[in-house]
Amino acid sequence: MQYESIVLPQNYTVPYRLLIHQVQVVPYHWHDFMEIIFIIKGSIKLEIEKQEMVLSEGEVAIVNSCYRHSIQSLTSDNIVYALQIREDFLRSEMGSLDSMTFGIAHQTTANDIALLKRYLSELALMDIKKQRNTHLLRKVKVLEILNLIEQRFSREKQEQEGVLSLDRKIMDILLFINNNIAEPLTLEDTAREFSMSPAYLSKLFKKSLGINMMTYIFEYRLQLVCSDLVITDRKISDIIFARGFNSISSFNDRFKKHFGMAPNQYRSLNKQGLAIKEEDITHSLYNYINLMREDSLSDLFRPEHQEDRFTNESFHSSSYEERVIDMSSNLAPYDSSITRMIGVGRAKELLDADLQNQLLQACKEAGLNRVRFHGIFSDDLMVYHEENGVKAYNFRYIDKIFDFFTEHRILPFIELGFMPNALASGKQTMYRWEANTSQAKDIHDWTRLVGQFIRHLINRYGQAVIRTWDFEIWNEPDLEGFYWHGTQDEYLHFFKETYQTIKKVDSKLKVSGFSGTSWSVVNTEWTSKALKFMEENDIILDSFTYHIYPIEWNLEATYFNLWTASRKGLYSYADSNYIVSTVKEIHRLIHAAPSVNQGRTIITEWNSSSDPRDLLHDTVFMASFIVKNVISSVGYVDVMGFWTLSDIFDEHLLSLDTFHGGFGLMTVEGIRKPSYYAIAYLNQLGDTLVYRDEQLIVTKDDEDNYQILIHNYQEYDELYKTFNTSHISLKNRYGVFAEEADKHLKLTLQNVYGSYTITKQQVNRIYGSTYDTWVDSGGAEMNPEYVNYLKSISVPRMKIQKERIQGDFVFELSLEPHEIVFLKMDKTI
Repeated sequence: MQYESIVLPQNYTVPYRLLIHQVQVVPYHWHDFMEIIFIIKGSIKLEIEKQEMVLSEGEVAIVNSCYRHSIQSLTSDNIVYALQIREDFLRSEMGSLDSMTFGIAHQTTANDIALLKRYLSELALMDIKKQRNTHLLRKVKVLEILNLIEQRFSREKQEQEGVLSLDRKIMDILLFINNNIAEPLTLEDTAREFSMSPAYLSKLFKKSLGINMMTYIFEYRLQLVCSDLVITDRKISDIIFARGFNSISSFNDRFKKHFGMAPNQYRSLNKQGLAIKEEDITHSLYNYINLMREDSLSDLFRPEHQEDRFTNESFHSSSYEERVIDMSSNLAPYDSSITRMIGVGRAKELLDADLQNQLLQACKEAGLNRVRFHGIFSDDLMVYHEENGVKAYNFRYIDKIFDFFTEHRILPFIELGFMPNALASGKQTMYRWEANTSQAKDIHDWTRLVGQFIRHLINRYGQAVIRTWDFEIWNEPDLEGFYWHGTQDEYLHFFKETYQTIKKVDSKLKVSGFSGTSWSVVNTEWTSKALKFMEENDIILDSFTYHIYPIEWNLEATYFNLWTASRKGLYSYADSNYIVSTVKEIHRLIHAAPSVNQGRTIITEWNSSSDPRDLLHDTVFMASFIVKNVISSVGYVDVMGFWTLSDIFDEHLLSLDTFHGGFGLMTVEGIRKPSYYAIAYLNQLGDTLVYRDEQLIVTKDDEDNYQILIHNYQEYDELYKTFNTSHISLKNRYGVFAEEADKHLKLTLQNVYGSYTITKQQVNRIYGSTYDTWVDSGGAEMNPEYVNYLKSISVPRMKIQKERIQGDFVFELSLEPHEIVFLKMDKTI
């Protein structure tokens, strides 16, 4: 029988160890710590002091200190949570420990078990997050667990219960056997070690454990061999000798007599593809395999383990900062057009009346004036077809889109693509609406379509109007085999032919490229090769365009593997400064490029992730994310076109949930999200930059009106950064941050003179977050009345005051996690 001790992580000040593991066979063993076992998935057989019990998913058990026990898997796939708390700590916190034993007691209720599982999941989450004072929080949570089990899971210990605790001498003998199990142990040698006669040792051992010592040693070695057979790939002969047997033939005979089969048959029957590295063999309870994988954590953090009735008030840490700002400063011009462009999924969606209304609302309220979209040549717009060898062009649906734009003075950013099926060389597609991403089978047919399209626009809307529009050739051609089926050389030839076709119609039209991924711009040679090609062919891009999502790819993976359907482990969320650092790097690369007009760069897509079901997209987190990244990127990029305006988005099947994590600033129903207000505030900034740092931006206009925008951004925890969504759910989305901290800020504004109307607007979880309002109001299914209620009530908090200022003015501000605050100081007469 094996003895196990706890080896604590170095940063733990509370003597406990937490394991989430897959179990096959755990030999009969004991330890001087309490172990709480929680079955997350599957089922096991747990034997404690010769009493067997079957534990299935959702059930818990407590193994008391110094109680002998073993575990055997009953299902092919199981996940077991084990919390081990050392006895010396138990004794220091529970004065009556010696008189108690723990387990499911007569007073234990279902609520008690649910609360215990909640505490266990919260403790596991602490090991994932990087919070301040984690050691204190761990201790508090462990003490909560101990208080609960003492009150609800304890009973008075009966005499003779836990026999290992009665005789320290036997414990020492068992430790000696455990530490020397691979040696040729005999009764005589062991008795000599403890200054006993062999007869006395044999009698003491049999009395204490109910089995003679040599039989015990054999059975213990046999259990270890069985465990090695199941969970390692070591040679059977190596296992036999390593576990203290000195004859293979003798062992095989005894093994077959005991199990009715040979060792190799036992391995084949019980092995389930799990293997432990050789260096792990010597670790205590080495057959525990620590998985910490997504499915185990998803089960651990699912709602039934976190009942709402047990919700505790959360406490945020906080910081205090001061700023002194000279409002007479003129650091640089500020161009608010940086955030006036927005993305829409595809051209066909712009014929949808709901989307049109949302766009008009956002233009009016949030200051948008420019729209980028895919699929201007998609077949559902019926632009091109061939009949009896005749090539036909039909721009009637396209006219409806651009008529809408020109009527409302919206500037289109037109991505030329994808390939009409009648022109396509293949049938490769992307998205639910099957955008054809193959090359043209005849480049001349493609350029004739482009030329006809450009001439049609000029004839319908006028040359002066079309010169204010932007044209972009294709989308993410750097992702070969996905958005572009061909080589880079073939794309560059395609680009050149398309570019020259447009310029032949009007040389002053604005043509940009390449809308590739920021990842490939920075980490591959694709862009440098493309820019060299542009220079060699006298091609000048009006703007260099690209997409950016804060994702870091595994550079050791092959380029193709990064874009396969299964990308687990190939990427992670980047750190909080990824966007600004990448924007600066691309600015450096492009600024001096002779083939890009004035080094101008435009981000035509960006968001917090490229996942159209990212549940954080609906939350107030997005407001701080947008503000943080825009104010940090000012000066290094000309336009940041957010992706997208609305959750009306046809690339994937439409979700039945209103708050399903879509890309949009607005839901399908037109409910404004916190991200909507972030864009709106950015578009109200003045044209002169007064002050900027990582937390805030200050601007002014020619009439000495001032604008101040502040955010309290919070970073993801390490688990969520790995794209593990186990601790986020439809109605609980704020548990994925490393630490949520309040921010207290004192702003002293200097050199301000005159009378001002000061407007303060706040967006946080209480004000301006429709998702949080929906959760707080019950999270019911949507109906028209409920939608109107959310639209009307989920607005930013506004406070207005009038002040006459002669020199200095002080703002004392407190921001909740993720909150943004917009201050406007409008001068009055």
